[in-house]
Amino acid sequence: MLIQSLRIFAETYPEIQLQLHHSSSARELAGLVLEDKVDMALTFLPGEISPLLESRVLYQSELKIMVAKRSNQNADSMSLKAMESKSIVLPPMGTYIRTVVEELAMRYRLNLKPNAETNDSTMLWQMVKTGYWISIGTSTSITQYPELSAITIEEPTPKFTAAILLRKTGYHNNATKNLIELISDAVKE
Repeated sequence: MLIQSLRIFAETYPEIQLQLHHSSSARELAGLVLEDKVDMALTFLPGEISPLLESRVLYQSELKIMVAKRSNQNADSMSLKAMESKSIVLPPMGTYIRTVVEELAMRYRLNLKPNAETNDSTMLWQMVKTGYWISIGTSTSITQYPELSAITIEEPTPKFTAAILLRKTGYHNNATKNLIELISDAVKE
């Protein structure tokens, strides 16, 4: 979705240099938009956002347990309680998804302490791909990796809302508006 939109944008605006920033923290990305360090952010909404930001919702994604396709853990569903006995790799504290995992652990009185943490999403999926570790992620993120399976979590969990964040005030040039439209259209397909 994003890569195709960026390609079309680059072909349409060859004079514009894109600067792409990656962060595992939705709050950090929201801060970059507020500080005018980036024109927009594509992220899962970090709960409440600043009243100075506008969000354009793209889609919702469910929280799932991430396992290697070739592992013996490929069931249709799994409880969070069952995860306690597995080797877990998670993003570090302070990331939105980790905050949600910690809240779920408290709500259901679970011990979901990770055996490993990484702020690198590529490393996380590579670790899960070995079949030794499992993790928790959004269904849309997991389906990007053909070597991984997304298992339904039996307990009720929140949905993650993907959105584009912009400052409410200020000028948004035509190129930015067109990129937002390209991304929005790609999600609808």
